[in-house]
Amino acid sequence: MTQYHQTRTQLEDEMEFLREKVTRLETASSPNDDWDELGIYRSLVEYANDAMFTKDLAGRYLTTNTEFLRRVGKVTEDVIGKNVVHVFPPDVALLLDSEDQEVLQTGRALETEHKVQTVDGVRVLIIRKLPLRDEDANVVGLIGISRDVQDTKRAERALKESEQKALEALDGLQQAQDNLVQAEKLAALGELVAGVAHELNNPLTGVLGVTQLLLMRDPEPELHDKLRIIEQGAQRASKIVQNLLAFSRKQRVEPESIDLNEILRQTLELKVYDLLGNQVELELDLAPVLPEVLADVSQMQSVFLNLVNNAQDAIVEHNGKGTIGIKTAFTNEKIRIEIADDGPGVPNENLKRIFDPFFTTKAVGKGTGLGLSICHGIVQEHQGTMSVVSGPGEGATFILEFAPASSVEAAPLSNKEESEAVVIGGGRILVIDDEEVVREVLESVLSRDGYQVETLSSPREALPMLEQGQYDLILADLKNPDMSGKEFFQELGIRMPDMISRVIFITGDAASPNAREFLDGTGRPVIEKPFELLALQRQVAKAMV
Repeated sequence: MTQYHQTRTQLEDEMEFLREKVTRLETASSPNDDWDELGIYRSLVEYANDAMFTKDLAGRYLTTNTEFLRRVGKVTEDVIGKNVVHVFPPDVALLLDSEDQEVLQTGRALETEHKVQTVDGVRVLIIRKLPLRDEDANVVGLIGISRDVQDTKRAERALKESEQKALEALDGLQQAQDNLVQAEKLAALGELVAGVAHELNNPLTGVLGVTQLLLMRDPEPELHDKLRIIEQGAQRASKIVQNLLAFSRKQRVEPESIDLNEILRQTLELKVYDLLGNQVELELDLAPVLPEVLADVSQMQSVFLNLVNNAQDAIVEHNGKGTIGIKTAFTNEKIRIEIADDGPGVPNENLKRIFDPFFTTKAVGKGTGLGLSICHGIVQEHQGTMSVVSGPGEGATFILEFAPASSVEAAPLSNKEESEAVVIGGGRILVIDDEEVVREVLESVLSRDGYQVETLSSPREALPMLEQGQYDLILADLKNPDMSGKEFFQELGIRMPDMISRVIFITGDAASPNAREFLDGTGRPVIEKPFELLALQRQVAKAMV
């Protein structure tokens, strides 16, 4: 159920509650009967965020609350005792009056959705009307409640558009991987990944940003759970891009102390159903206790998932069914992981080449020859070793070994700032990005934090604005068809050299050598897409100090 449909259901419940209360209060036998509740419910209605009203059989307004008067821009004297034609424009009034008559004549509830001009502009409203009855069940009027769902619908639309862009970008990534089969050099992978990452990171920023903005609004539990699923999916897609960048030696890993047994269990949860569906049994022999390893969680998951996928493919193609065995142990001061299958095994002539880039024994269209090469590179990046033991008809066993965390020097985790609080304050910020969804996300979250935010799609248009106005911070995308971030930064240094210290770059392309060289040379902070909103808030707050 979407937030929009939850709003409709909640509106129906509130209407039924209000109708019952109005009936009780109107038919109370004495002032001390139910009328002692009148003040309470009058206050609830008066200060509600929804517009509420009652009408008599002639369609005249009997009561309204403050929100109703605010929306229509009128005072009580202009509404009470008047008909709808005195409150709304003629075309809207005609429509609303016909709906009133339907409720009064049929005695049935009615719910409609309209775009109505209010003091806040044209807004999408859900209007629900219920008949009011006397003690003999005769219809004596109606009660109505109007809820503004404009922001909810806009957020859902933006989320759907962002998801579609992400799916399209992911399709592009898959197509790009297929083309790599024909590549002659591994260097082509680095260039491809950098370009794809930029295109993929923009829609991912929209998906992740809009999702986290909706989560900040403390939605209903069911919607909250669905938003968490979307958030986790976007984060996983982001990690996939980071893994490819790490393999091409252009992206830093983010190691932390982890339990490889736990990472294996989490990874296998993704495969249990698929393995069972392909008649592949899973046998686990995990050590009760393992020393922790200093590693990047997502990269370890990618390695294990790739090896299990390969084992499954080998079994299914060879026997149609079989067994994958996974064993962990701590031996000779090393954490050892063995992933074995009872498939056809690896021919001796292929063992020396099995970790070479683009080497594959799979049929055309079923493999790129990059999976094991990427895994091997990731393991080496973590100061580990990876080998294979196999022979024709003997299955294959892949062996990974890592040193425990206590014997490995920890790399600095520059992005780990969980304990750092976000300082919210005022200031004027200019956002420059050619992606509309990125601009909307930045404007929403920074405005929410109390900043005055202005957005532009063009760095060229931003320069004269910067000359005319005073900005405390500039968030500028590195890639822009109108003017690159590098050109913008250089021009800003010529025209307004004191402003370059207020620039924070935003990019989904920090992995390319040219971008990295330029960014390092500026000494300015960089926020990489797709960013977590909390990380963005911290970076902006830090820059404002």
